Amino acid sequence: MAANPSNPAELYAALLTAELAGLSSAASLGVIGSLIDLSDDLGEPDGARRALELSDLLEATKLPEADAALLEYFRANAWSVLQRHEPTNLWDWEQPALGKQIFYLRKCVCHAAFSKLDKLRRCQVFANLGNCMDTVGRFIEAQEYWGQALTLEPKFGMAVGNKGCGLETYAQALYDPGHQMLFVKFLQSLDCERGRGRSGLVRSRRVLRSCLFDVRCMRRLSKGALTRKLISDDWPPGVAVAKLWQAMLLYGP
Repeated sequence: MAANPSNPAELYAALLTAELAGLSSAASLGVIGSLIDLSDDLGEPDGARRALELSDLLEATKLPEADAALLEYFRANAWSVLQRHEPTNLWDWEQPALGKQIFYLRKCVCHAAFSKLDKLRRCQVFANLGNCMDTVGRFIEAQEYWGQALTLEPKFGMAVGNKGCGLETYAQALYDPGHQMLFVKFLQSLDCERGRGRSGLVRSRRVLRSCLFDVRCMRRLSKGALTRKLISDDWPPGVAVAKLWQAMLLYGP
């Protein structure tokens, strides 16, 4: 493979015809991973299909456990490329490529050597699985997977952003803006106390009581603000409460 690594198209062409014979398992995974990434960057689904073929060949060899777990993650990524770059109808009930992603990501998580993977890699697996669950409408499970990624690394950007967007969408299922703010705050309290047993449940109940007290206070405050012209006269009282809730959640009570 005498390809110029600074030329993606040339490197892609070389990897597309590469063979794994004589390569170590780590080097073979490097070929497969690079081929998947370049296939996505260049919009060439043939590279993802070739990566899946190479994955089957590599699986037939004796792989170290951690490499076998990582291979399942790479397979999921290859199916993700096929989903993005092959024409499909988003409204079709059957989404084979998305189903394959979920299958291989779950297979990776359930692998005996999953815990041996690098922490960042495990975050990527959980975040991608959350994304897939959110795509198929299972947004509660998506929250769980994004939460597992953030348990490993609280600053993992994709999980932070998607979890926040998911919570916002989840809350919007409620018709009342004030209830939406209450719902989000209560979910945040549950999330903060996850894994702390009974003490977490007690704290969550206290936070809920505090939220209900805040609602009463905010209603009184909104009425006073309306009379003092601090809130636009065009806002009905319910919207005023919601706006004050938003300010409280963003900046504190």
